[in-house]
Amino acid sequence: MKVRKYKRKKKTKPFYKRKFFWLSFLGVVLFLGLIYFFLFSPIFEIKQIKAQGCDFLDCSQLEKIVESQRRILFFTTNNIFLFNRKKSEAKLAKSFLPIKEVVAKRKLPNKLLLEVVERKPKAQVCFEDSCFMIDKTGFAFRKNEDASELLSICVDRDISLGSNLLSTEILNIILEIEQNLNDKTILKTKCYYILEDKIKVTLKDYNFSLYFSKEKDVALQVSDLELLLKNKFPEEQFGDLDYIDLRFDKIFLK
Repeated sequence: MKVRKYKRKKKTKPFYKRKFFWLSFLGVVLFLGLIYFFLFSPIFEIKQIKAQGCDFLDCSQLEKIVESQRRILFFTTNNIFLFNRKKSEAKLAKSFLPIKEVVAKRKLPNKLLLEVVERKPKAQVCFEDSCFMIDKTGFAFRKNEDASELLSICVDRDISLGSNLLSTEILNIILEIEQNLNDKTILKTKCYYILEDKIKVTLKDYNFSLYFSKEKDVALQVSDLELLLKNKFPEEQFGDLDYIDLRFDKIFLK
């Protein structure tokens, strides 16, 4: 007859008496405490919104718009960590055309800094009495009310803000012409006209115009003009001159 041997079972500790349970519990409590501290503590409530880098814009308007954006789902929060920077940056860029770029930065514990980069005017495009400033891409971002000394490009069509009024290529040609004329001649431009086969330039102090090629080297065309002015019109006596055409190897005058 076989005799069964019975082993005594070890008593297991209840889970709440185990070290791992209490370490895990303390970890969760600590985690929740940190979440509460960073998301609900008054220390991290936004106390100041400051915009900088404004020239054409009023920085206080930007600050007010960002103030109104502090909403998550259906409630408003002042917490600096819950603030949606990307949403506010997109809102500002859409609302203010002069903004080229804006970056919202958190300055702990409670300050929000808006770094604004505005578009730089390279010229103004005019139709009748309306003139809009354009940046280096030809984008119209602001109406020019004060008739500043910006280089002027005249068109014969309606123009509007928020659209590209000029190609970058043509604008660069015009800027190069302007720079070379300022460097090499005494002529001051009044307005540039972009025609199908040429660029026409009217002048401020004289009644004749200049014709430039869009394809020919600009510096060469202005050098030809410089020599012509020195040799043929050394005393700036232009008489009834109508135009100087610099598009060809031979300069044409009328």
